[in-house]
Amino acid sequence: MAQKEQKMTRIEKGVQQVERWDKIVLENGIVGYMYQPYVTEKIPEPEIPPELEDPDVWEDVEIYFNSPLVVNEREITGIDYKKNKVSDLKSLITTNAEIEIVSNKNEVLGDGDAVGTGYKIRVKQNEKILRQYTIIIYGDVNGDTKINSVDLLILQRHILELRLISGTYLKAANVRKTGTKPTSVDLLIIQRHILDLKQIEQ
Repeated sequence: MAQKEQKMTRIEKGVQQVERWDKIVLENGIVGYMYQPYVTEKIPEPEIPPELEDPDVWEDVEIYFNSPLVVNEREITGIDYKKNKVSDLKSLITTNAEIEIVSNKNEVLGDGDAVGTGYKIRVKQNEKILRQYTIIIYGDVNGDTKINSVDLLILQRHILELRLISGTYLKAANVRKTGTKPTSVDLLIIQRHILDLKQIEQ
């Protein structure tokens, strides 16, 4: 049984017989359920990614991201969903450094592999990572390189607060690019994309 002021992590939100229950895990690893009104949620401070850039070496690196790619700090959008292979992406980057693209499981990809949300573009020199960019493909909510009914289901569960998504994947779900939480409007836009009625603008 959880004690007052005890820290826990929510795994999933749920409803049973009209009552809201959280599936939680305690610090000691015990998994259980907690009645939501008894839980005070604390939003963690955003993690600051480790600084990969070596300022001395970076001065010698030239890199240009060509249209339609859009770079916003360390995130890259604008990748054509129908041309999302590694080779397609590399053809839009001009640099004198080495480019490596890894999956959201940290696996190095080959030129014929597709990229998805949460994948990383690494700028390297002499095997040293100088800078890293995170890819966002709007509509690819789960980072499997596709926009399909699975993304619809994940977003629907998020909107109903049954299973929340966060970070880069939450941004990918906001296909309207408003910077706000995704809503049923985003759900409808993804559905129209899947039905080939109107493609999501990246």
